[in-house]
Amino acid sequence: GGDVRLESGDLTAFQGDIQLASVESADRVNILPTATGIEFDGSSIERWGTIDISGTANVNASGLGGGAIRLRGSEVVVRDSASLIAATLGAIDGRSISIEADRITLRDGMLLSTATFGTGRGGDLQLQATESIDFIGADFTSLLLIQLQAVLGTLDLATVDGVTIVGTDSVGDAGDVRIETERLRLQNGAVLATTTGASGNGGDIEIFASDSVEIDRSFLATGSLQGTSGNSGNVTIETGQLRLTDGGVINTFTFGSGLGGNLRVLASESVEILDTPLNAILPVGLFANSIFGTGKGGNIDVRTRRIVMRGGGQTGNQSGALLSLGLIPSGGPGGNINLEATDSIEIVGLSPDGQFGSGPGTTTFSESPAGNITISTGELIVRDGASIEATTLNSAPGGSISIAVDRLELSGTGTANRQGTPIDFPSSLGASSGREDFPDLVASGTAGDLQVRAGEIVVRDGARITVTSLGTGDAGTLDIEADALFLDNGGRLDAATGSGAGGNLRVRAPILQLRENSLISTDAGNTDGGNITLETDTLVALDNSDITANARRGRGGRVEITAQGIFGTAFRESLTPESDITATSDLGPAFSGIVELNTPDANTDAGLVDLPEDPIDPNAQVTRGCAATQGNTFVVTGRGGIPENPIEGLRDTASWGDVRDWRMLEGGNGEVEEEATLEEDVSIVEATTWVYLDDGSVQLVTSNPESLGSLDLANDIDRSACPPVRDDRPASESQLQLVPRSGQR
Repeated sequence: GGDVRLESGDLTAFQGDIQLASVESADRVNILPTATGIEFDGSSIERWGTIDISGTANVNASGLGGGAIRLRGSEVVVRDSASLIAATLGAIDGRSISIEADRITLRDGMLLSTATFGTGRGGDLQLQATESIDFIGADFTSLLLIQLQAVLGTLDLATVDGVTIVGTDSVGDAGDVRIETERLRLQNGAVLATTTGASGNGGDIEIFASDSVEIDRSFLATGSLQGTSGNSGNVTIETGQLRLTDGGVINTFTFGSGLGGNLRVLASESVEILDTPLNAILPVGLFANSIFGTGKGGNIDVRTRRIVMRGGGQTGNQSGALLSLGLIPSGGPGGNINLEATDSIEIVGLSPDGQFGSGPGTTTFSESPAGNITISTGELIVRDGASIEATTLNSAPGGSISIAVDRLELSGTGTANRQGTPIDFPSSLGASSGREDFPDLVASGTAGDLQVRAGEIVVRDGARITVTSLGTGDAGTLDIEADALFLDNGGRLDAATGSGAGGNLRVRAPILQLRENSLISTDAGNTDGGNITLETDTLVALDNSDITANARRGRGGRVEITAQGIFGTAFRESLTPESDITATSDLGPAFSGIVELNTPDANTDAGLVDLPEDPIDPNAQVTRGCAATQGNTFVVTGRGGIPENPIEGLRDTASWGDVRDWRMLEGGNGEVEEEATLEEDVSIVEATTWVYLDDGSVQLVTSNPESLGSLDLANDIDRSACPPVRDDRPASESQLQLVPRSGQR
């Protein structure tokens, strides 16, 4: 065995099989017959060698039905201007190009093609490497040429060096591309594409890379070319990490009447779309566009743990296009975008030259509707001029946006460059008709709706959430539900409109706070203002933060606020330097809208007791005393509190226990003594003083309060109100009576 090297010349088998294997060990290779030719059996090979096809070498198995090319080694390299071709020229279906190795490198100006030019189906391209597969282009110029041809609708991959083509230029369908490896890299202008240039359908691209897929300054695409009716193929990528950098593009486009392909990414770890280079024709990103034709654009579906778009990185679906060369107002309905990231999505900034913003977007420049955007994640961050946009710039309706996140934060602005003019571009989440950075495009289509469901929402430093219309189209509806919504330092919720019907804005959030010139607005220009509905526990608006549904040449809108408390703001007839709630019209008070504030009625008298107006007469509050010898009674209830008689100290309050000898009870007669009962008709009067009797005992009495201090205890006693004396005890006993409390002893 040994290495296989082809540096020039042709290796041709018309409609046949070409199989090259490099065996490094001294093993046997079995050649097995098949229904279509022969096949290597390398199951017993221990060590494979290297296959290197370079220079102008050409390996060709084309025919009426494309033949088959199979390469097997530890490392396979196809480079320079070498080519592997297994084209289908007739009515018989093509077969495939198959490469198996530990490492595969396809570089420089090489060409791999299984295209079909007949009615038969084109062959497949199958690449399988246990370690890595690298596509390396000749230079970045190839990519720029492809991008320019693509946007002009003149794409011809056969004229570009360093490409891998699986396509159709006839009624036959193109074959598919299937790649299996640990790491896949496309670099320096490499191109991997399946296209249709006629009525046949383009092939699919399926990539399974257990570790990573990196596309740097390169192009991976499926598409149908201008004037065709075939459908574009789909792209499916399953990997750990997908990384697009420096102008790398994945695109499933349709330029004809056929359907655009769907783009599906499943990444267990992350998807990163970073850094559009200076003077780029297309931004770095994932795209599924419909331009020139009428075919519907494909859908983009990305599911991963974390998504990052930065430096002009985009995920976009467009119908039609706006180029530096002019507007292309034709295209089919736009596809939808779905982004799901279990942890976070971070969208940051613009490209270095300000030409391209970062973020997902659907836009229609044509008379076909734009697609919708759905985002679900833990935390969504949009900052420094990045945006999430669904826009119409023509007569068709714009797309809608649905956001479901635990936390949403929009902040800051960036400097965009539009036709050489720098403008401040706010970070935004919006469904709009028309855009401020495209003032020459007057949109008449209706803006889509925007729905946000979140735990916490923060909009600050000039950022905004919008459903605006800048042209003649109607504004959409903004519907927000959150646990807490904070607008700070110029943060805005905006459903404003120019000439179309005003948008509606609805917020349900227990906590709603506006600070530092923040704004909630459904203002209108040449039409009536929109409606604002706020449902919250507490609304706080400070530092000239306003809630407005004003109109310039129409009636003011309606503002309805339901809250437990409103702080820092109030309804006013016009805007002031304070925080205001307004629904005015420049046409005058007769055209003002309605402001309805629904707060609970506060009862300031709740819990107060009516007091008597007349002063208290103390004589009516104290009963005159009785004589000490009459039937006065002092009752002590319970244990503790005061001594049991005036001349003894307070005794311990320990409970009463029977300490008698139990044997003394055995001789009883068994009769139970009746318990003494209190007569209920005895009136108990509070004592106010006491007297000493002749025998030295003390008697508590009630005296006349008017004579306290000069009372003759023997004579000056009012006995008229006292009950008759009932005292059967000997005179020597104290008249202090102690009555135990019920249940105590």
